[in-house]
Amino acid sequence: MDTPLDFGPNHGELTPEVYKLKQQNVQLQHLLKYKDDVEIPTLKRQMAHFQHELQTTKAQLHETVKQEDFIDRQSGIIHIDRDMRVVKINSYALEILGTLHTQAIGRPIKEVGIHSQSGRPIFGDIDYYLEPEGKESEWEKEIPMPNGEKRYYHFRSALINGTRLISIHEVTDLRLSESRVKAIIGSSKDGIALVDEGSVIRSTNARFGKLFGLNWRQFAGMQFDIAAELLQYHFTEAHEFMAFYGAIQKEPQLHAEQIFEMVLPHSATYQIYTRPIVDEQSRLIGRVWFVTDVSQFKEMEKKLVANAADLEVKVKERTEELYVQNQEMVRVRQETEMELDMAKQVQQGMLPKTLPRLEGYEVAAAYAPTGKVSGDFYDFIRLDEDRIFMLMTDVSGHGVPAALVTAMAKMSFDRHVKSGLSVAQILTNVNVDLCAAINTDHYLTAFAGILNLRSGRLIYSRVCHPYPVVYRHATNTLEHLQMRGGFFLGMFEDNTYTEQETVLHPGDLIFVYTDGINESFNNKDELYGRKRLDAVIKKYSPLGSSETIAQAQMDKERFSEGRQSLDDISIFAIKRREPR
Repeated sequence: MDTPLDFGPNHGELTPEVYKLKQQNVQLQHLLKYKDDVEIPTLKRQMAHFQHELQTTKAQLHETVKQEDFIDRQSGIIHIDRDMRVVKINSYALEILGTLHTQAIGRPIKEVGIHSQSGRPIFGDIDYYLEPEGKESEWEKEIPMPNGEKRYYHFRSALINGTRLISIHEVTDLRLSESRVKAIIGSSKDGIALVDEGSVIRSTNARFGKLFGLNWRQFAGMQFDIAAELLQYHFTEAHEFMAFYGAIQKEPQLHAEQIFEMVLPHSATYQIYTRPIVDEQSRLIGRVWFVTDVSQFKEMEKKLVANAADLEVKVKERTEELYVQNQEMVRVRQETEMELDMAKQVQQGMLPKTLPRLEGYEVAAAYAPTGKVSGDFYDFIRLDEDRIFMLMTDVSGHGVPAALVTAMAKMSFDRHVKSGLSVAQILTNVNVDLCAAINTDHYLTAFAGILNLRSGRLIYSRVCHPYPVVYRHATNTLEHLQMRGGFFLGMFEDNTYTEQETVLHPGDLIFVYTDGINESFNNKDELYGRKRLDAVIKKYSPLGSSETIAQAQMDKERFSEGRQSLDDISIFAIKRREPR
């Protein structure tokens, strides 16, 4: 019901116009009051409802993104509740466990995924590994695949707010690599420990533990600084060892060696040598430690010092005898030098006397041994009018033993290359020959290829050798031939090798080298490295093979500041000329 309008006691005396205006004013006030009391609160409630819906939509979108992220991970992830039932599981984990999403969700984790060989659940023993809330647990398992292949996986678990998260990462390649490394170092007479870039001990041999009177297995997975703290008490002067270790921590690229007197497990003298390990990109990936018992040598040294006084008395009596012995030593040294000169001539005779003249190509090479004989070797063998076999090898070690291995490798390659075999089969046959002939720790890296001179097609294999570099004229870019054709030649008799192909187009250049050049150091112990070498190759390849090799050598010499290379250097380059 409308409220009567009251204009005061004299409203009857007002004119109709004024009365009408006052009536409209009262109606307007009632309308404004209605909006304040009814419409505005209604609008506010609607706005609050819309804001709530917006927040709900955002939360749903965020949850969707989280779920997609959960599904797309490249590692296995499983969520289980307090009753040990699967709440979430991504496709990567389902693939590892060999089950379906519908067969996993809601089921006890112990019943998800069956071991294909034993028939037992993969998580049947999970209770043994789990830790209470706030603590993480880790373990590894070998899981056979349906095709019979064995894969290794690393598991991590943590309980957070009533939900347990289990992550799964594959570590098969890492475990296989560690197995090979352990086999190599296990037979060493020195104590050896391999440390990764995170300063974690990845592998030790039995000799390492025996030298310190400890079980070598306890070192695996230990931080090396913890091991150093443990081992320092085995030294007569613990601070000397810690100072030695501290210097290496300050300079990760340092090669270091020192003699220490031991008090545990018994009195002895140990020589400790350590050097960094770098990958093919010259990045630091770890460090190797060698420990050698030199007690007998030090004892001999002490005896020599004790006898010095007696020798002084007998000097006059033995002068003639020493003179004769000195003459004999001179004669032996001269004979040795003559034999080394002869070995040098023989080895240089194995290298190509002249580089092949190939129509449409420019060939250049360089050879710089650190001594009279070398472990490097390269060769070119003409197969027919259209094809040529190219080879670059590098034997581990230096001196006469390495040179003898190169001679055996040369004869083996000559025999198999001329038999019309593929690059992969040639390498396989040479590996068998070397394994049968070499009883030392010497082995070879190699790059071998067959180049078709008409088409430029190069079929090649890289065996643990530094990446050959191909300059592409059309794009003014460098390409690294990174394929790995197999393991070191002469190491394992059952090695097999694979090959790959590329094409040298007009204007392209291939640059093949041994690691003596990129692993050179200057007087600041800085590494020359691949990046500097790549820059020289890219800059001078348009000028030809000879100029590129010459500039690479000069750039390395400028960088080294006169410091002699620690390893032999061999290079060859082949450029396909552009049509006139």
